[in-house]
Amino acid sequence: AGTSLREMSDAISSLDDRLMVDGFIVTRGGEYFGTGRSTDLLKAVSDLQVHSARYANPLTLLPGNVPTDQHLDALLHEGREFVVVAWDIDHFKPFNDVYGYAAGDDIIKLCAQILQTAADPVLDFVGHIGGDDFVMVLGSPDWTARITRVCREFDRQIRPFFSAEHQALGGYVTLNRQNQESFNPLPTLSAGVIQVQPGAFDSVRALSAALTEPKHVAKCGTGPSRYFVDRRRSSAAIPDMAPLLESAG
Repeated sequence: AGTSLREMSDAISSLDDRLMVDGFIVTRGGEYFGTGRSTDLLKAVSDLQVHSARYANPLTLLPGNVPTDQHLDALLHEGREFVVVAWDIDHFKPFNDVYGYAAGDDIIKLCAQILQTAADPVLDFVGHIGGDDFVMVLGSPDWTARITRVCREFDRQIRPFFSAEHQALGGYVTLNRQNQESFNPLPTLSAGVIQVQPGAFDSVRALSAALTEPKHVAKCGTGPSRYFVDRRRSSAAIPDMAPLLESAG
């Protein structure tokens, strides 16, 4: 009874077609609970795929705002303990101005791929809520290592996007809104992190508002990709600022 639709779909797809006409038996706690029809399962999976496609980000195909909010809302109502991470690509607009929007899209897709690779497909969730903003919802106990891995991989894998000159300088000069030359560092990732305790937030809106401050603190940092954990809302005894000491590579 606790098996997800995705797991059921994978199980059914591996069966001989002749067995699908019989349907399946549902158990709970090792005891008989009911039966199901394969046709009903396939319809439910199809409806789920349509819903996911409707609210997916068109660039990365990751879940967008609606499914991300729904996932967080379900965890809050269940009283689960989890970690939520709000990611943002720093200095992204100057990169677009220098290298073009197509390259900017490629960086966003790279970020999505790195986040998905670092996440556990069963315990964790990755959403793309628009532009260069992403959300990770981590149920994995080793969440600190996974966040650190994202930072290191982004700094390493983004290097081929830059010219040798810009890599050597650590950035490039562009014109600001006052039409004055301004030096801009190469893009990095920053993230605000909250370890959510049961009953700490009564809505996704309240949780989203709480993420604003740690995300801002992380963005104010310099150097390689980094994250900031709001210890006031976290029981984890870890440093406030957790930068990656290595350079981008």
